[in-house]
Amino acid sequence: MKKIVIILLNCILSFGSNAQTTEPKNELRIKSSVMGSVIYPGFRLGTEKVYQYKYPEMTKKWAYMEKSIGLNTGMYHHKTFHTNYFITAEWQSRKFYPNGLFIDSSLGFGGSRTILDGNVYIVSDDGHVSQKECQTYNYGLITLGGSIGYTFCYNNKIQAMTFLKPSILFMFPYNSLAFLRPVVELGFAVDLF
Repeated sequence: MKKIVIILLNCILSFGSNAQTTEPKNELRIKSSVMGSVIYPGFRLGTEKVYQYKYPEMTKKWAYMEKSIGLNTGMYHHKTFHTNYFITAEWQSRKFYPNGLFIDSSLGFGGSRTILDGNVYIVSDDGHVSQKECQTYNYGLITLGGSIGYTFCYNNKIQAMTFLKPSILFMFPYNSLAFLRPVVELGFAVDLF
């Protein structure tokens, strides 16, 4: 399975014969994306700061690699279940190719707050039923993801990027276990300076 994924990524990244050269700079980016949790809509906004660049040896097929840290906030709404608001600090490692494509991986830590849709009924030990509205819960959050995207360059400098990023959200403790939520983002990032 791992070999198939590597072969597919190499095939995808080999397309595009118009090579672009990109010279990295000290960058601060803002990101915006439409996000979906399974089929439930949401969004994510964030910023990232590039802190390290790495240039390959002459035998490598990628132009350069960058590492960045970021802060993201977002939400999604799962009708008849909950609305989830979250904030994460994220570490990313991104590899750029000469044809403008890039791939990255990310790991983030943060917290989330869910608001249950509808009413919650609580039954006491003596059998009395009470109704609570707007029940909320707080969770720790770990995100793990990767993306593929394309850079838009002007004067050999990256100005913007578009990306597709599937991720997994781990919310914990969730009924004494972790709750896994797959999400997919389609977004755009712009360099501020």
